[in-house]
Amino acid sequence: RIRWARVRGGAGGMAGVDVSEGARELVDLSAESVAMLGEHLKQIGDLIGDSQQPPKTGMPRTIAMKVNDKLEMYKAYCADVARRKAEIEQKTKEDYDRITAWRKECGTEGSTMVEEMEILYAKVREQKHMIAEEQRKLAEEKERVAMLIDTVKQREQKMHQLALAVIEKKDLLRVDRAMRVGVCSWLQCTFDNIKFKFKADQEKERLKIEHHKRLRKAAAERRLKGIERERTRRVLQQTFLAMQEETVEMRALRQLEEIRRRYEDHVLVLEAQLAQALGDEEKAKQLVAEQVRRMEEEKRKAREAEKAMRDAQKDARAARVERDKALQERDDALKVADEQMRLRKIAEDERDAAKEEAADAKERADHYMEAMIKAEQAQRDLEDLVRKKNKKIATLQRMLTELGAESDSDAPPDERPPAFFVNEAGVKVPRPRTRKERMCMAYREAETARWELRLGMAAMVDKECANRKTLERVVGQLTTSQREVKEVRWAHKVLHEDLEAAVAEARRQRV
Repeated sequence: RIRWARVRGGAGGMAGVDVSEGARELVDLSAESVAMLGEHLKQIGDLIGDSQQPPKTGMPRTIAMKVNDKLEMYKAYCADVARRKAEIEQKTKEDYDRITAWRKECGTEGSTMVEEMEILYAKVREQKHMIAEEQRKLAEEKERVAMLIDTVKQREQKMHQLALAVIEKKDLLRVDRAMRVGVCSWLQCTFDNIKFKFKADQEKERLKIEHHKRLRKAAAERRLKGIERERTRRVLQQTFLAMQEETVEMRALRQLEEIRRRYEDHVLVLEAQLAQALGDEEKAKQLVAEQVRRMEEEKRKAREAEKAMRDAQKDARAARVERDKALQERDDALKVADEQMRLRKIAEDERDAAKEEAADAKERADHYMEAMIKAEQAQRDLEDLVRKKNKKIATLQRMLTELGAESDSDAPPDERPPAFFVNEAGVKVPRPRTRKERMCMAYREAETARWELRLGMAAMVDKECANRKTLERVVGQLTTSQREVKEVRWAHKVLHEDLEAAVAEARRQRV
């Protein structure tokens, strides 16, 4: 429970203490203890009423034990009630002491009721003055709030005007952006076309330079190959000449024979000198004769060799002439072959360059076509957007014109504008109807269509009814005809039977 005791500060700190709260709590506690006593006695009575005498054996808890437990619980409750009662009495005593001290502090200790009321009236008057002051402040604050509200409204009006100006600027900016987008797209396409042509020219010059570089490189390679072939040819000539000297002319063997011959001549001269020195004339003569014979033999061989050499030189000159002629023919053939190879290489290079240039041109053309298609698509989109915007603008202008002309339709018939007017070209054209007139015309047309629909439905229903009546009449006539046919058939059958009976009777009488 919470006691109603609130300290407000100063001399009136105990003005709100409720001294009777402790008494009310004691009364509530007493009532609660009496109620719990009745509940305890009821529980004891129920336990005793449910008990049996003598008690049953083997039970875990007897009635006496249960009663003892209830008694212990009630004792514990009574102890708690006593504790709570002591706390309430202590709080009541503290409240009484505080209010006594407050009365002493306020100076009303021992005062009469009238004096206390005067003191309270003085406090009430003071509080009234305070309330009036607060009301005055409140009125001033309300006036200030009203002024602030007016200021805020004016500011909102300015902000609204600024917002309208911003919206108008945005609309102008949107229109300007659309125009700029169109112009920029056209400029972009034009610039792309110029840049494409410039790059194409640059690419053409670059390819031409590359082609000349390849031609110079091919010519240098052909020159190097010719130098290499000439060097190889000279090495082969030297090798062939050496092989010819060794195998055909046998120059080394001849030199060896020459050396041997000189050595034998020298030996023979020495032997002759030795024989002359020894005085052997016969041997010396033989040696001299041998020398003379050898000299003659050598002269003969020299003359034969010289003749053979002249013949060989003659044959060599003829062979050299034929060789030079053959070499000249071979060089001419090689030159022609080189020229053909050069022309073929040039043609192949030009073919490859033409293929590459054609591929590049095709690729550039594809890129250009794609860019052109994209630009045309963007241009069409922009044209559609401009068309839509123009249509919307025309609709808005028409709506504004209609809104401005709404008051014309409310005028008397003689003051309304004519239904037709003559334009600048002198042609009589109908006057554009206002929205109200169009709505009236649409309403009349809709009402006329509804009446026509009703008449059409009525005509269809009438026709259906007429068709149904006609069908019923035809069905009735058909039924009557069928019934008459049936009667006639029946009568015919009866007459046929009578006729057969009469014929049979006549035959029987004749017999």
